[in-house]
Amino acid sequence: MMRLGRFRGVGVVAVLLTPSLVVIPVGVPGVSAATDDCGAIDWTVFDGTSSQVFVADADGNNRIEISSVSTGTDPTFNGAPQWSPDGTRITWTGDAGTTFEVFVADADGNNRIEISSLSPGTDPTLNGAPEWSPDGTRIAWTGDAGTTFEVFVADADGNNRAGISSVSSGNDPYTSGGPQWSPDGTRITWSGGGGIASQVFVADIDGNNRAEISSVSSGPDPTDNGFPQWSPDGTRITWHGWDGTDFQVFVADADGNNRAEISSVSPGTDPTFNGAPQWSPDGTRITWHGWDGTDLKVFVADADGNNRIEISSVSPGPDPTFNGAPQWSPDGTRITWGGTPLTVPFTDVSASSFAFDDIACIFQLGITTGNSPTTYDPTGVVTRGQMGSFLARLWRSLDNTCPTGTTPFTDVPTASVAFDDITCIYQLGITTGNSPTTYDPTGTVTREQMAAFLARLWRQA
Repeated sequence: MMRLGRFRGVGVVAVLLTPSLVVIPVGVPGVSAATDDCGAIDWTVFDGTSSQVFVADADGNNRIEISSVSTGTDPTFNGAPQWSPDGTRITWTGDAGTTFEVFVADADGNNRIEISSLSPGTDPTLNGAPEWSPDGTRIAWTGDAGTTFEVFVADADGNNRAGISSVSSGNDPYTSGGPQWSPDGTRITWSGGGGIASQVFVADIDGNNRAEISSVSSGPDPTDNGFPQWSPDGTRITWHGWDGTDFQVFVADADGNNRAEISSVSPGTDPTFNGAPQWSPDGTRITWHGWDGTDLKVFVADADGNNRIEISSVSPGPDPTFNGAPQWSPDGTRITWGGTPLTVPFTDVSASSFAFDDIACIFQLGITTGNSPTTYDPTGVVTRGQMGSFLARLWRSLDNTCPTGTTPFTDVPTASVAFDDITCIYQLGITTGNSPTTYDPTGTVTREQMAAFLARLWRQA
């Protein structure tokens, strides 16, 4: 458990890789964002009382909150907005008071309707992840049908709703989610099966001719498959799945043949916990996020996995961290993604400093607060008392608790600001003091002492 605890981003990646969900990583502002062909962007964010859907020009001007414009009871906790193909309407998910529903409104917020509960029959609950058909006449989404999550399709006005993921003969997938329309609008892909059994499915839009495509090709089949995405020409599908040792990005023909694992093809150290793949508009490349051993990064490769590059830390300046959910620009020349910028309040730590990323890292982890609210004193020395606090805070940042107890150190009074931290590292065996009864908290830390401290903490972790 301690070994996993060292890599705090792993938990974030695991959320991103949940097969039936599309989730933005921790640290990415808002719930989701999308753009139309006219340069307007929609997104969701907390407005002080609830999350709302906003629309603004691409330069940020003319921002409006659209989810609460229409008459009637406004939904709350709105999210996952998606533009209609013609850019005149937006669909999203919101809390209607008793359950989450799918809404549609004009791009200015007028004429809002709740579409997931309009058709006759038992209404699904906990509806989410709406997606427009390519011609803008229908919407697919995920909802709880009472016994399992299904993929539903309805007209954009809510009529003719049908659950499609359990129509075909054979064993029906359960916990289906994340529907995606084929480019020609005749088929839908989704993931379903629940947990490690999750597979990728394709069916006609009425649910007929359902096929499980992630386990068709020869060789060991991936498990825990999710986040399927059609290629622009509709002939192939990419998704992420567990290959037995790690999450990888896969590509296969739309019928499941010619499956290939593409995230570990190129030379060099392969990223791990790969997920959320997206095709370039011309279908020749794929971008995704993966763990490079130290952080969540954004990668791009040819559709066969060759020529893989990591793009989120190439530009000069401090690199963002926990990067994820990349999306291509319509012309395929740019990629946008969410990440946490590295910032510090310390005026004496230049962004050009070789240690900027490291100081920003330990500041954001809460390991240091500087020697004042605005300074870090990067050329100052570290005392043994300060080192004790750094080590104990690092230990706690890994979701560990410090053992209780006392120390034999007569020079560390209980009133000392570092008393609890020094007690922690003593109880962990990271320090034994500089004598059986003293710690020397005001003494400076030598490089060999620092090495010993860090190595002992690593072994405990």
